[in-house]
Amino acid sequence: MPQKLPHKGGDVIYRLGAKVHLSRTESIDFGDLIKVFNRWIQEQPIAGHLLIDVHDYRHVHHGPGVLLVGHQGNFSLDFGEGRPGLVYYRKQPLGNDLHSNLRTVLATLLRTCQLLEDSAELELKFATDEIIVFASDRRLAPNTEDTRAAFQEAVSSVLDLIANENGERSFYQGDHRERFALTLKLPDSGVASLLQRLED
Repeated sequence: MPQKLPHKGGDVIYRLGAKVHLSRTESIDFGDLIKVFNRWIQEQPIAGHLLIDVHDYRHVHHGPGVLLVGHQGNFSLDFGEGRPGLVYYRKQPLGNDLHSNLRTVLATLLRTCQLLEDSAELELKFATDEIIVFASDRRLAPNTEDTRAAFQEAVSSVLDLIANENGERSFYQGDHRERFALTLKLPDSGVASLLQRLED
């Protein structure tokens, strides 16, 4: 029987996030991303999301970089750990199980990566050999072995979709005061290919 987290009131984890790193960073003007994000507020190109505001945190060392605030979730060109990449963080409830929520978060992230790669103002390319997934809900998903066990099944099913037997996962082993996180290791097949498998 799969292990479950000690949810309260039948709550399901939806405050999930994911990050895909850039494949290169040289010669990139991240200030151009502010222009793109501001245009997106006018055009609203991300389905199911109301985009509201843009904040520039590029001055913060290893910080959130350029942040696009949405009602349903936030997007940022994040500089955490010195590795720039796109982060999507869900703020509003999703479905009824962890697997579907995780799948939705990853699909939203990859669709946004695709929009950025296709943007005429930018020359961004994302490396899809590694995706970091995290939970920012210390009540429902504390950084413990119980959380790790609960994520095992959901993560395995997502890996089956996007990487077949070629995917691996590693779980964050660290201070329980830190948020729970894990890393998916995949063949670097590109954003479009991963997204197609996830949505099929």
